[in-house]
Amino acid sequence: MRYFTDTPLVSSIFTAVVGFVTWLFGGWDTLMCVLVALMALDYITGLMVAF
Repeated sequence: MRYFTDTPLVSSIFTAVVGFVTWLFGGWDTLMCVLVALMALDYITGLMVAF
């Protein structure tokens, strides 16, 4: 079974979004990594509570 993220379109869109964010903010710094990590943790804990 193919995963949705294996398609070239999804990979291209993800690459474009990451490239735009990097251009917009001037690169990934420590606070950006912390923000993304906490957002992922919030999402995962939300899924855990939902089930």
